[in-house]
Amino acid sequence: MSNSTSYDVIVIGGGIAGISISAVLSSTMRVVMLESESVPMYHSTSRSAAMLIENYGGSAMEQLIRASRPFFVDPPDEFCTAPLAGRRGVLTMAEVGQESELQLFYDACKGVELLSADQLQQRISNLVPGKFTGGVLDSTALDLEVDRLCQAYLRQFRRHSGKLICNARVTAMRRKDGQWTVKTGSGECCAPLIVNAAGAWADDVAAMAQIKRLGLVPHRRTAAIVAFEKPARREWPMLVALDETWYAHPEGEWMMISLSEETPMQPCDAWPEDIDVATAIDNFQQAIDLGAVTKVIRSWAGLRTFAPDRCPVVGFDESAKGFFWLAGQGGSGIHSAPALAEAAASLITANTYPEWLTIAPDLVAELSPKRVTGEFNS
Repeated sequence: MSNSTSYDVIVIGGGIAGISISAVLSSTMRVVMLESESVPMYHSTSRSAAMLIENYGGSAMEQLIRASRPFFVDPPDEFCTAPLAGRRGVLTMAEVGQESELQLFYDACKGVELLSADQLQQRISNLVPGKFTGGVLDSTALDLEVDRLCQAYLRQFRRHSGKLICNARVTAMRRKDGQWTVKTGSGECCAPLIVNAAGAWADDVAAMAQIKRLGLVPHRRTAAIVAFEKPARREWPMLVALDETWYAHPEGEWMMISLSEETPMQPCDAWPEDIDVATAIDNFQQAIDLGAVTKVIRSWAGLRTFAPDRCPVVGFDESAKGFFWLAGQGGSGIHSAPALAEAAASLITANTYPEWLTIAPDLVAELSPKRVTGEFNS
């Protein structure tokens, strides 16, 4: 990157948030996307077992996920000609003694089916007998093709002459005469607008810009793909424990198993702890009988970053002109990306959300950084 190259927008971060907003903005603006690693999608985006689950993430995120569904089901031909989603379903299961919690969960969901213990056993014959009292089946949940989605956004970005610069970790930022100057190890670039899509590092980016942190906290989540003596059933839905001690997803005849934990930590290249992998497998085996483990194919960990109220942060910072937050998706960045990118781009260019988004009018305020500005010091 040559020194002091000028653009309309500098997007910091090459995960799903940065890739999607860059692709949308680049249709009308000169955009550069800065990624600190050698490739985009290096951290959480590439480590997600993403599904589109509408009954997930709280009111604000659920609206954005629902608004994204048509894009995944029928993407525009110019974006992607291959499918981005496939029917899977998700089955949340309650153990004996969790009857009241199961009823509360069912009442809070939309478009789902309440299953008895017998119905549960009929669907998942490998359940440990007598373990579960019932479950909630959401048949609308979709498997998502994460890499295909991200590659399509990158193609769109490049078609619009967007510039991706990797190995470009931000080291300093300043604003003068209506322009932001961002310094990296590769040089400097300038633009009147910054989009902070840095994921777990979003608060650190703000601090470099002399902007107050919002209290964003990364949380580690562990997963592994495991082979058992008995093959998994490819047609199974995603299986989730009501008490969130594990969830699992068929990967052919193997199972992807997660501990479903949220361990607060500093921004980093997250790695799985052996004890967490072992605990996830043990929790799964107490519920599903596939025999002994024959091999852990691979394991990994990713970071899910939350604001204090666990709602995404989307909007301009009041204290610094031209600084836009797009962070805190908390593990929902992929299945909300189509709607969230379009919504954020419309806020940037027109100070409103697009009319096609069927979301509540108060969502702008609900996502705005104004709701948390001032609560945390830089």
